[in-house]
Amino acid sequence: MHNNEATAHGKLNLKSLPICWLIILGGYLLIRMVFLVFGLQLHLTAQGICLALLPYCFGALYLWRCCKNREPLFYALGILLPAIVEKLTLYFLGAYLCGVSPFRVTAVMEAIGTIEPYAVLFTRMPMRYAVNLLFFNWIYILCGIAFSALCFLGLSLFQKRVGDEP
Repeated sequence: MHNNEATAHGKLNLKSLPICWLIILGGYLLIRMVFLVFGLQLHLTAQGICLALLPYCFGALYLWRCCKNREPLFYALGILLPAIVEKLTLYFLGAYLCGVSPFRVTAVMEAIGTIEPYAVLFTRMPMRYAVNLLFFNWIYILCGIAFSALCFLGLSLFQKRVGDEP
């Protein structure tokens, strides 16, 4: 009986991480779509703040509600890994769209900060806004990673404190 519980607990771990990642991805795409549909895509600061904070709040809430008493590595994989993968994906997408070698970090970040490369690639205005990466800058990267690390630490400490209570 105890082995069945351990096996079910292990399967829950394997299912919980992809669900958390899908929640974060879904939150990210939902925010992008809301900004696109309501014509707010040029409010770069608001879009960057929402994209850096809200998806990871959704993921942390899911882990807090459904995955109690786990190891800190589990929460790091659930929150920090998607944050790093998202930043790398946006970076490489920006490097590709701007036609800059990804090994030239400062050139890529400068190119992403301008709209000209998108005007050449996408001649239709709505398509330019759909792939708008102008919110992606060093502040977005640092604040996004810092906030996801804060969510990870808070979740780990809260779950540890709850697990220590009788």
